Amino acid sequence: MMKTTTWQRNLLLLLVFCLLGSLGACGGDDEEGEGSSNTAVFVPETREGESSMNTATIPSSEGSAQMTSSGTTGTSQPPTIVSEPETTAVVNQPYLYTVRAEGTPPITYELQTAPEGMTIDAESGDIRWIPKVRDTFQPVAVEAVARNDYGTDTQIWTITVTR
Repeated sequence: MMKTTTWQRNLLLLLVFCLLGSLGACGGDDEEGEGSSNTAVFVPETREGESSMNTATIPSSEGSAQMTSSGTTGTSQPPTIVSEPETTAVVNQPYLYTVRAEGTPPITYELQTAPEGMTIDAESGDIRWIPKVRDTFQPVAVEAVARNDYGTDTQIWTITVTR
């Protein structure tokens, strides 16, 4: 489920008022067929993390409509990877690790550097890999990235593969 902030909810309500058009607001035609000069503007009254009471008034020839909404705006956080990877693996045995990050959802995951055959689920951060004999000659480098709308975090590690 997607979370919305107070300003997003208020903007949605404002758009609904505009779409209804019965108030002649937001540039709709007035009774003479002329374009209305009424405008509706919404400006959030708070910074992130603060409580708010937001009001939008839409004037029209029939009076005005007012909507009010209150709540707390969300805080936007870039991802921070909080899990620790396993650094050893065995040939032909599944290597499993879940990259876990905290921050504002949705967070997606990707591999920037990985050995052949290693995959990551973009939504869950689940990494899967079956090491081969060729991976035993030197440590294998891995770089995973967690990303959201507010930034990225990178985790780099090596895996030593044994027989």
